[in-house]
Amino acid sequence: MEPFSTFFHSVSFTYLFLLGMYMLFSERNIFADTHPSPSLRRVTGVNLIAWSISFLLSVFLFKGHFETDEMTHDIVRQLSFFLLPLSTLLLMKLVQLPRIKWKKFLLPALPPAVLLVCFIATNNNIFYKISIAYWIIYTVTFLIVYINKVKRYTNRLKENYSDLENRELQWLGIITTIFVSYLIIYIIATLSEREFYLYVSYIMGLCAWSYIVWHIEHQEKLDDFWTDKSISDITDEPEQADKSVTTKLEWIGERLQTECIDRKLFLQPDLNIAYLAQVIGTNRTYLSQYLRQKDTNFYTFVNTLRIQHAQHLFESEPQMTLSDIAAESGFNSLQSYRRVYYSITGNTQLPKRG
Repeated sequence: MEPFSTFFHSVSFTYLFLLGMYMLFSERNIFADTHPSPSLRRVTGVNLIAWSISFLLSVFLFKGHFETDEMTHDIVRQLSFFLLPLSTLLLMKLVQLPRIKWKKFLLPALPPAVLLVCFIATNNNIFYKISIAYWIIYTVTFLIVYINKVKRYTNRLKENYSDLENRELQWLGIITTIFVSYLIIYIIATLSEREFYLYVSYIMGLCAWSYIVWHIEHQEKLDDFWTDKSISDITDEPEQADKSVTTKLEWIGERLQTECIDRKLFLQPDLNIAYLAQVIGTNRTYLSQYLRQKDTNFYTFVNTLRIQHAQHLFESEPQMTLSDIAAESGFNSLQSYRRVYYSITGNTQLPKRG
């Protein structure tokens, strides 16, 4: 098994390292035609290279290539957990949070750093166990906070965009499951030193990072996502400035009927709330307020109109295929049409021709 083990570890390290170099230095997206955030790609690249180096060092120690005592093994294991704040920074970048500072995510590493120094100074195993417990609590706490961030991100998407393709983060549920499973198995591997768990954790890590890179390269950068100001927000309509909020909202409803529904602006695939607000002559704050007053959001409002239009085409144009109907109704793909159809109607199956 020794030749296979060496080959496996060498290929795994090389794969992660090269993937990290690609994310750091390649300006060309080889996976998709999207344009992800450069800072998001850089953070991903740093993560990949850091984890690949940690992976390689752990492999050498576990395989006995270095003559080290048990204390050195424990030190290296603790050092590998310091990569968790770097991973949380990447996850926060995915929800498009503005001006994320590295310092904020490095501060949680201070307590285990103190524990590590105490462990080195005293060689007392209790500091090692406390450090492991700390990282477990840190991870669980972060996941609870992050689930709320993802929910806010999804709600924000639906308030601003009619098409969530390459923007939504449903795939993070799979990543979270893999990440938690990986962490559990890795902790078992570090405590028991059983090679089976180590291999399982490494394979899960490789799959998780491949999955993350694939989706990040398909993720669109969203400008001014967490701000309420856009170009259309700055220049409110002067002729409406003296009207009450209620009157403004009524006026917005009339303009929506004329510009969005009657002129079928909702059929524009990349329609977003900032552009629609600009066409109407208001700002997206008032438009969002109007939609909330109607117990809906921008995503649901636009896509309900698209589904109704698709249903009309389905009934009046029997020669059209579902793909044609999807394209003519403002959807970027049949898959997008199917997903929105389920979201709006609750039906898992699209209409079928008899």
